[in-house]
Amino acid sequence: MRLKLFLVFAGLFFAGVFAGAVFEREFLQWLMPAIRYGLGIGEKMSSDSALNFPIFLLIFAKNVSVAAMCISLARPSRGAVPAVVCASNGLVVGVLGALLAAKGIPPWYYAALLAPHGMIELPALFLACALGLTINGNVLARLRRGTPVVAGMFAVAAAVEVWVSPLVGKLLG
Repeated sequence: MRLKLFLVFAGLFFAGVFAGAVFEREFLQWLMPAIRYGLGIGEKMSSDSALNFPIFLLIFAKNVSVAAMCISLARPSRGAVPAVVCASNGLVVGVLGALLAAKGIPPWYYAALLAPHGMIELPALFLACALGLTINGNVLARLRRGTPVVAGMFAVAAAVEVWVSPLVGKLLG
């Protein structure tokens, strides 16, 4: 059951990526604040990796709070909250990819920047969404059972995003 739900949420994410890439102009005005926020964080990353620890904490805290929201609200919303979270995250990725492609940045470059942390962060998000619908008990019980593994995955993903992805960007030029 969890695997099926995991795949459903992954499918919603990738449907969002597709929709964002194809209908970039329609979604741009709504998603621009989220895109600016993400780009702002990226610009604040320093070449001095010790200074990036606060950014690591920010990314980690944001991701864990989204996961906690998905875990705690999945059942009461009958899956609507995690579905919206997955689809909207995909929309942001798709719109940003379309914007970068319009500026001449090849899709493989964008994918190479996202892949190191995305391979950990996205499964953690889909797992949080699936856990929210499959773990029995009240909200606190679901959070206690679902959050530790997801939080560990998000910690690794945030570290990779802050300290590895910029190196990948430098290597790619």
